[in-house]
Amino acid sequence: MAMTAVCNKGMALQYVPEDMRDYGDNGIVRAALLNDGLSLQFVSEEMHNNRDVVKTAVCSNGRALQFASADLRDDDEVVHLATSNTPCAMRYASERLRGDIRLVTLAFQLMIDNGVLLKEYRDMKTSLIGLTCHFW
Repeated sequence: MAMTAVCNKGMALQYVPEDMRDYGDNGIVRAALLNDGLSLQFVSEEMHNNRDVVKTAVCSNGRALQFASADLRDDDEVVHLATSNTPCAMRYASERLRGDIRLVTLAFQLMIDNGVLLKEYRDMKTSLIGLTCHFW
C-alpha cells in the first residue's frame, strides 16, 4: 500500500513509517524520489548525505537540493544535475558553486530558454555572468 501511495504522490513518503524509509532495503524511497524529489525532506538525515539518493531527488526536482547535506550542495555534479533540471536550484548550492561561471551560465541560459528571463535581458547576460552571482 505504501508503494502505491508514493508512486502516485512522492510526498506521501511523509506518512510512511520511518523504518520503511531506508533507501537500500526497499524501493519505497526511490519510488517517492522519482515521483517528487522534494520528498527528500522526509528521508533520514543519513540519506541527505547519500550521493545516489540526492542525485535521484535532484533529477526529479532540482529544488530538492535544499534538503541535501552541505557537502552535496558543494558537489559539482549534484549541483549541475539540480540546475539542469531546475535553474533556480542554484540558490541552494554552496557559496563556492553559486559563483561558478559554468553553472551560472547554465542557469541563466536555461532561464532564458524557458522564458523565465524576459527577452530584453538576453543582451545583459554577458555582463551578468561576469559578476559574482548574488542573485541566488
